Amino acid sequence: NSSLVPADIIRVGFCANKKQLGAVGRNHARRLMREAYRRLEPGLSPGADIVITLRSAEVMPVYSDISSEMVRLMDKLGIYKQEKSGGGQVLD
Repeated sequence: NSSLVPADIIRVGFCANKKQLGAVGRNHARRLMREAYRRLEPGLSPGADIVITLRSAEVMPVYSDISSEMVRLMDKLGIYKQEKSGGGQVLD
């Protein structure tokens, strides 16, 4: 029931495709996605339900690729409200 979810929070889920990476690789990819999201979260508009999926990866993606792609997609969705003075990327 959506009326039970407060409008000022963001619900997020992370998943990785079983076909490409083994269990250790999937867990590592989810950790990278969670960290990238954690750094982006202060700049996101509240009230969103987000599912972030690593669809295909023959080699393990690096954090900078995940982070920049996440910024691009959140901006495309219109929920990223952070100033883009640094080129729209999250700095380490």
